Amino acid sequence: MKGCMIVFTLTAAAFELFKKSLYRYSAVHPSLVLKEVENRVKTNKAKSEVAVDISLSVKYKGSAHQLYRINLYQTTSRIGVNGKNEMKFLQENLPVICEAVTIMT
Repeated sequence: MKGCMIVFTLTAAAFELFKKSLYRYSAVHPSLVLKEVENRVKTNKAKSEVAVDISLSVKYKGSAHQLYRINLYQTTSRIGVNGKNEMKFLQENLPVICEAVTIMT
């Protein structure tokens, strides 16, 4: 835990598996809504913009209140989770997402 954010550092491959599993998890749980914001930058080497990080606001469908936010830092393969209900993610959602990752491998 870093400050008020739970941080996970993964290998690049594990990061991609986790990200796929996270999106699949949200697809089969229609009561959860993910609002995605991508931070893109243009580098000297890249001819187009590349996504540096993705921020996902997670809330219940029909609710205006965010449960927690998941930040996916693609350049460092880190995941940060923060918000009022970050422990809900840690205790309820993360085990299911990780189980799906192990099935995918």
